[in-house]
Amino acid sequence: ETWVKVHENFSALVEDPTVRAYMVRYEVLASEPEPELRRISDFLGLEFDPAMLRFHEHDLTIYKSSHLSMKQISQPITPTKVGRWKRDLPIEALLQFEAVAGPSLRRFGYEMSSDADRSARNRDHRPRPTGKRPQSSSLAATLRQHLGGFLRR
Repeated sequence: ETWVKVHENFSALVEDPTVRAYMVRYEVLASEPEPELRRISDFLGLEFDPAMLRFHEHDLTIYKSSHLSMKQISQPITPTKVGRWKRDLPIEALLQFEAVAGPSLRRFGYEMSSDADRSARNRDHRPRPTGKRPQSSSLAATLRQHLGGFLRR
Protein backbone atom coordinates (compact mmCIF):
# COMPACT_ATOMS: atom_id res chain seq x y z
CA GLU A 1 0.00 0.00 0.00
CA THR A 2 2.89 2.38 0.73
CA TRP A 3 4.42 1.80 -2.71
CA VAL A 4 1.07 2.45 -4.36
CA LYS A 5 0.44 5.59 -2.31
CA VAL A 6 3.90 7.06 -2.98
CA HIS A 7 3.78 6.39 -6.73
CA GLU A 8 0.17 7.45 -7.25
CA ASN A 9 0.68 10.66 -5.24
CA PHE A 10 3.81 11.58 -7.16
CA SER A 11 2.13 10.74 -10.45
CA ALA A 12 -0.67 13.15 -9.50
CA LEU A 13 1.97 15.85 -8.93
CA VAL A 14 3.54 15.18 -12.32
CA GLU A 15 0.13 15.44 -13.99
CA ASP A 16 -0.78 18.67 -12.15
CA PRO A 17 -0.12 21.57 -14.55
CA THR A 18 0.54 23.93 -11.62
CA VAL A 19 3.45 21.79 -10.35
CA ARG A 20 6.83 21.23 -11.99
CA ALA A 21 7.71 17.59 -11.36
CA TYR A 22 9.48 14.96 -13.42
CA MET A 23 9.00 11.23 -12.94
CA VAL A 24 12.31 9.38 -13.09
CA ARG A 25 11.90 5.67 -13.66
CA TYR A 26 14.83 3.69 -12.33
CA GLU A 27 14.48 1.22 -15.20
CA VAL A 28 14.89 3.98 -17.78
CA LEU A 29 17.75 5.67 -15.94
CA ALA A 30 19.55 2.34 -15.55
CA SER A 31 19.07 1.18 -19.15
CA GLU A 32 19.49 4.56 -20.90
CA PRO A 33 21.49 6.71 -18.49
CA GLU A 34 22.71 9.37 -20.91
CA PRO A 35 19.39 10.07 -22.68
CA GLU A 36 17.54 10.09 -19.35
CA LEU A 37 20.09 12.38 -17.70
CA ARG A 38 19.77 14.69 -20.71
CA ARG A 39 15.98 14.76 -20.23
CA ILE A 40 16.37 15.45 -16.51
CA SER A 41 18.93 18.20 -17.20
CA ASP A 42 16.64 19.75 -19.79
CA PHE A 43 13.71 19.62 -17.38
CA LEU A 44 15.83 21.36 -14.72
CA GLY A 45 17.13 23.92 -17.21
CA LEU A 46 20.69 22.69 -16.77
CA GLU A 47 23.29 21.88 -19.37
CA PHE A 48 24.03 18.17 -19.59
CA ASP A 49 27.58 17.36 -18.54
CA PRO A 50 29.05 13.95 -19.49
CA ALA A 51 30.69 13.92 -16.04
CA MET A 52 27.20 13.15 -14.70
CA LEU A 53 27.67 9.65 -16.09
CA ARG A 54 30.99 9.32 -14.27
CA PHE A 55 29.76 10.19 -10.77
CA HIS A 56 31.40 7.01 -9.48
CA GLU A 57 34.85 8.39 -10.42
CA HIS A 58 34.48 11.33 -8.04
CA ASP A 59 35.43 11.37 -4.38
CA LEU A 60 32.14 10.76 -2.62
CA THR A 61 33.73 9.98 0.74
CA ILE A 62 31.16 12.10 2.54
CA TYR A 63 28.44 9.71 1.34
CA LYS A 64 30.30 6.42 1.32
CA SER A 65 30.62 6.03 5.06
CA SER A 66 26.94 6.22 5.92
CA HIS A 67 24.96 6.01 2.71
CA LEU A 68 22.60 3.03 2.39
CA SER A 69 23.75 2.49 -1.19
CA MET A 70 27.44 3.23 -0.69
CA LYS A 71 28.43 0.27 -2.88
CA GLN A 72 26.25 1.47 -5.74
CA ILE A 73 27.46 5.09 -5.70
CA SER A 74 31.00 3.82 -6.25
CA GLN A 75 29.99 2.04 -9.46
CA PRO A 76 28.57 3.18 -12.81
CA ILE A 77 24.84 3.02 -13.43
CA THR A 78 23.86 -0.49 -14.46
CA PRO A 79 20.57 -2.22 -15.27
CA THR A 80 21.47 -5.35 -13.28
CA LYS A 81 19.14 -4.38 -10.40
CA VAL A 82 16.14 -3.77 -12.66
CA GLY A 83 13.33 -6.16 -11.77
CA ARG A 84 15.09 -7.39 -8.64
CA TRP A 85 11.89 -7.07 -6.61
CA LYS A 86 10.31 -9.82 -8.71
CA ARG A 87 13.32 -12.11 -8.41
CA ASP A 88 14.01 -11.59 -4.70
CA LEU A 89 10.55 -11.63 -3.15
CA PRO A 90 9.20 -15.04 -2.11
CA ILE A 91 6.41 -16.02 -4.49
CA GLU A 92 3.69 -15.64 -1.84
CA ALA A 93 4.81 -12.10 -1.02
CA LEU A 94 5.16 -11.25 -4.73
CA LEU A 95 1.62 -12.40 -5.48
CA GLN A 96 0.26 -10.52 -2.46
CA PHE A 97 2.11 -7.34 -3.48
CA GLU A 98 0.78 -7.64 -7.03
CA ALA A 99 -2.74 -8.20 -5.69
CA VAL A 100 -2.52 -4.89 -3.79
CA ALA A 101 -0.46 -2.89 -6.29
CA GLY A 102 -1.61 -4.49 -9.56
CA PRO A 103 -3.49 -1.56 -11.10
CA SER A 104 -0.64 0.83 -10.26
CA LEU A 105 2.02 -1.60 -11.45
CA ARG A 106 0.26 -1.88 -14.80
CA ARG A 107 -0.35 1.87 -15.00
CA PHE A 108 3.37 2.52 -14.56
CA GLY A 109 4.30 -0.14 -17.12
CA TYR A 110 5.52 -2.92 -14.84
CA GLU A 111 4.96 -6.46 -16.01
CA MET A 112 3.26 -8.58 -13.38
CA SER A 113 4.09 -12.22 -12.82
CA SER A 114 0.69 -13.18 -14.23
CA ASP A 115 1.68 -11.33 -17.43
CA ALA A 116 5.08 -12.97 -17.72
CA ASP A 117 5.96 -16.20 -19.42
CA ARG A 118 5.09 -18.93 -16.92
CA SER A 119 7.83 -21.19 -18.24
CA ALA A 120 10.47 -18.82 -16.82
CA ARG A 121 8.88 -19.13 -13.38
CA ASN A 122 8.76 -22.93 -13.75
CA ARG A 123 12.54 -22.99 -14.28
CA ASP A 124 13.02 -20.77 -11.22
CA HIS A 125 12.69 -23.61 -8.69
CA ARG A 126 10.83 -21.40 -6.25
CA PRO A 127 8.08 -23.05 -4.27
CA ARG A 128 4.68 -22.60 -5.84
CA PRO A 129 1.97 -20.78 -3.94
CA THR A 130 0.11 -23.04 -1.58
CA GLY A 131 -3.16 -21.22 -2.05
CA LYS A 132 -2.97 -20.06 1.56
CA ARG A 133 -2.54 -16.33 1.96
CA PRO A 134 0.25 -15.34 4.31
CA GLN A 135 -0.88 -13.68 7.48
CA SER A 136 -0.73 -9.92 7.09
CA SER A 137 1.83 -9.51 9.86
CA SER A 138 4.20 -12.04 8.27
CA LEU A 139 3.54 -10.54 4.83
CA ALA A 140 4.30 -7.06 6.15
CA ALA A 141 7.54 -8.32 7.68
CA THR A 142 8.51 -10.07 4.43
CA LEU A 143 7.75 -7.00 2.34
CA ARG A 144 9.68 -4.74 4.72
CA GLN A 145 12.63 -7.12 4.57
CA HIS A 146 12.68 -7.33 0.76
CA LEU A 147 11.32 -3.92 -0.22
CA GLY A 148 12.54 -1.80 2.66
CA GLY A 149 15.00 0.14 0.54
CA PHE A 150 12.39 0.83 -2.11
CA LEU A 151 9.81 1.98 0.44
CA ARG A 152 12.20 4.44 2.11
CA ARG A 153 12.98 6.21 -1.18
